[in-house]
Amino acid sequence: LKEGSMTMAVDAFCIEPIKCGYIAGEEIVQIWGPGKMLLSLGIAFCGAFVSLTTTQLLKYVNNRYWYFVLVCGAGLAVGFNTVWCMHFVGMGAIQLQGGMLSGDHPEIRVTYELSFTILSGLAAWVIASLGLHIVAGRSVENRQKIDKELCIRLGCAALLIATGVCIMHYMGMISCTGHFHMHWRPGVIFASAVIALVASGAGLVILMLLPDTIVTRVVAAV
Repeated sequence: LKEGSMTMAVDAFCIEPIKCGYIAGEEIVQIWGPGKMLLSLGIAFCGAFVSLTTTQLLKYVNNRYWYFVLVCGAGLAVGFNTVWCMHFVGMGAIQLQGGMLSGDHPEIRVTYELSFTILSGLAAWVIASLGLHIVAGRSVENRQKIDKELCIRLGCAALLIATGVCIMHYMGMISCTGHFHMHWRPGVIFASAVIALVASGAGLVILMLLPDTIVTRVVAAV
């Protein structure tokens, strides 16, 4: 859905102007390879499962050092693996090939600007870690309680994690470079943010309010 928030159009200059039959400014056909798309979903699931399993273990950790290590590890699994790796593996499935007006078909190469690519991953990691800390950061004796405070923490954590997902994704999209420019659709951007919020909240609620079993973590990861 987030990739659907933008369209790509050809720049005024082609790599090889004589051979390039694209019309400057025309929309480019986006073709998605199903193999890498499925791989990206598998990567996202694995990261979410590891993160949720680690978050459950935080209920029983007394030592501040190991609490910090596990929170950062859980944030790394969801921020770097589930969000960052899923995004760029999924973007590897895209082919920009075919002009809407000209009908020309030379492939337009997509590359990624290094600094934004790295920053997007760090942002997802840090924000996800903070969100998971909000969920698990109560005193040890209260970490297994289901009460009003937990519900407030779940809401705040879901909002923060969803924000991290959106920041990472759109920083990652800004890092895309090539002989094209992108046009954004505000309505789809808003819908993608709502979906990120609902998905984050649902996963955390399932994890924290249902019995701690492998099935629960699998459902929450999905």
